[in-house]
Order: sequence, then C-alpha cells, then structure tokens
Amino acid sequence: MSALHTISMNYLAHQIERIQKEIPELRTRVISDSLSTCCELLLEGAVDIMLVYYHQSVSPKIDDTGFERKDLLSDLLIPVAARDAAEARGWHLSNSGGPPIPYLAYEQSSFLGQAVEHSISIETLNIETIYIDGLVETIRRRLLQGSGFAWMPQTAVETELENGSLIAIGDQSLNVSLTISALANPTYFDDSARKMWSLL
Repeated sequence: MSALHTISMNYLAHQIERIQKEIPELRTRVISDSLSTCCELLLEGAVDIMLVYYHQSVSPKIDDTGFERKDLLSDLLIPVAARDAAEARGWHLSNSGGPPIPYLAYEQSSFLGQAVEHSISIETLNIETIYIDGLVETIRRRLLQGSGFAWMPQTAVETELENGSLIAIGDQSLNVSLTISALANPTYFDDSARKMWSLL
C-alpha cells in the first residue's frame, strides 16, 4: 500500500491493526510518501492500494477512471494552536487588530497546502507566515511548542484536542472538509489484497 505520511500515521496504522485481528495471516507493506510518489506507485502496479485525501477543489493528480475508489473517512482541517500560547496572546482568527498571528504553513505544492489555499481567503486574516513545511508531524511539534497556529487534520490532533493542549482558534467557517479515500484496481488483486480491500 502507498499512503500520504499523515494518513499512514494517524489513520492507516489503526486500520491495519484492526484488520490484522480479523486476518492474522495478513502481511502488509506500507510506503509512506508524497502524493506524487503514491500515485506513481499505484500507476506502476508497485502497490495494490493507495490512500490519499480528496477535497472538492483539489484531487490527486491521477486519472482514476481505471480504479475503484472507496471513501473511508471524513476529516477536517482545523486552525489550531497551543492553548497556553493562544490564551496568553489572544490568538483568534476573528481578531483583525493587534500583532499578526504566526502561521505555520504547508508547502504550497503539497495537497494540504493546496486544500487550505483553495478554501480559505488567507490574505483577509491577520496572520504572518513564519514557517513552511511539507510534513504534518513537524508542524504539529512546533504547534505544541507554542510557535504559532496551523491548519491540522483532525485525525492528526484528536488526542491534543481532547486533552486541551491544542485548541481551535477559528470558527467552523474556517474548517476545511477532506475525505480519506482508497484507490485500487481489484482486477489484479491476489487473495490477501482482496481481503484487505473488503475490510477497509
């Protein structure tokens, strides 16, 4: 299987654990990489299944007419920051005055970067980009240090939102809807891949 880094870490690992209990003999190899590499691996037949995000304005750069698609989970990109830093500095995206809120952004070429760009009028917000990275996990670590705010997949920060170490700093209109989807061509499946696909 190929999967985007954040899906592999925050979604797929739990699913494989669940499926392994139902099919103890299952052996899985996951290649976590960028969207372009994940698509290449699927097109070349190097993997059986690919897990990616879909968004209404940004889709994987792949002709998916030859593949079956399964939508697995609805996710949200939520603007969040460390509670202590946000409360101490009055960070909220509805505030138009005062110092700009430091923004930890995704690479514009990344899927999540494009999803934010196509969904949010960034230029209307009182924010300043101080850091750009392609990896959700790296940005999450900076968030927890109180460095600024970022749009994070809900699946990647569920624990932090539940324990209160991260909080949303925008209203729901600033959330971005995503879908975690799987693509595959079941025609070429062996028995193991067919079982895996049926249980995803």
